[in-house]
Amino acid sequence: MENPLNPFNSDKVIVVKNPGEANREMMIKDGEKMEKYQSTGKIGQGEGMKAGVTYRLKDDGSFVYVPEDKPAGP
Repeated sequence: MENPLNPFNSDKVIVVKNPGEANREMMIKDGEKMEKYQSTGKIGQGEGMKAGVTYRLKDDGSFVYVPEDKPAGP
């Protein structure tokens, strides 16, 4: 299996370190660009809309994100 964080891999990858903990971090790799975000513990606010659903798998506890279909245009 190829390392998904390999900088030469063109895939988009999101890694959550310490999920559910106060010190969680998120690394987002989009092609050769990689960004790191660290939780501040503050609650965010703003406007938005539901983008999809996340499920936790029973077998190994991993998460699967399922994006919703884009709304139909006019």
